[in-house]
Amino acid sequence: SSKEWPGGYPPRDEGLAQNVFVMSKAGGTPAAGRVWPGATWFVDFFHPNASAYWHRQLEVWRSKVEYDGVWLDMNEPSNFCDGECPSGCVEGSEGGDGEE
Repeated sequence: SSKEWPGGYPPRDEGLAQNVFVMSKAGGTPAAGRVWPGATWFVDFFHPNASAYWHRQLEVWRSKVEYDGVWLDMNEPSNFCDGECPSGCVEGSEGGDGEE
């Protein structure tokens, strides 16, 4: 969640620590996108740490909720911005047209 920056959201914090997010062309920070719940970063599924990252996230979730299977409904590239959102993961930025 972009509202909990910095720290306080383990999936994001662990992703940053493992460097698994798609990085910005400018470098140094994850590329920001926008999907139906709001601002987001995307896991780079080709990154060598991606499988371990997802394994850990699902392991934590399974310790709280016993499940038989998982459907990652946002598992395909989807972004409401054309490329990176110009304002990054900032609450209230609409992106795509440069307006906030």
